[in-house]
Amino acid sequence: MVVRRTWFLVLLLISPLLVNDVFVILLSGSLPVWAQWLVDFFVYPVPMGVLVWVYLKKAWINIGNYHLRGGVFLEDLVWAIWPALVLLMICNFAIRHLLCGNLLPEIWSYGWSLPKQQPVRLLVAVYAAASAGFFEELVFRGYVTGKLRRIYSRRVGALLSALLFAAIHWCQGPPGLLTSFVFALLIQAFYDIYGNMRSTILVHVLYDLWVFF
Repeated sequence: MVVRRTWFLVLLLISPLLVNDVFVILLSGSLPVWAQWLVDFFVYPVPMGVLVWVYLKKAWINIGNYHLRGGVFLEDLVWAIWPALVLLMICNFAIRHLLCGNLLPEIWSYGWSLPKQQPVRLLVAVYAAASAGFFEELVFRGYVTGKLRRIYSRRVGALLSALLFAAIHWCQGPPGLLTSFVFALLIQAFYDIYGNMRSTILVHVLYDLWVFF
């Protein structure tokens, strides 16, 4: 009963991410760029924010699980955030250009288009990186991994959470699935070591901005 309830709550919470992928595949090639990001806003951040609010009101999650207290100091930037960001960039490059380029071709790949004009392109990229970094870290590092670790071991819980994280990026094709899986494992290790979700959110946002550009 506990296992089924846990999986139900986990899958319900990540459902806007999966639904957004469906809209990406169905509409990314048929809508103007501004309409694509309008759809993204109402399909992803809005329902995700509502679900997080409901989970908090129902006490299905405790705000303490998010570990949002404490600032991001210069020492964190030098010794934790930037090294983690560089490591993630190196892994992304190695997977996409060295491994996937030869062994795992990009059989399919879908995504919203970024505007070509500046500064609109930059603003949209910041919105996309910030919304993904904020919600994905709150959901996966702050909730999903912890819930799965309660019914499985720490390693299995982290592994299952990483697989789910990869699954919500399935529209990006095989390279995207693999890079997302590795990203989730590495940033989970970073969160386990430092226990500061503000830092993981910042790393995630900066990483996504780097990917977009």
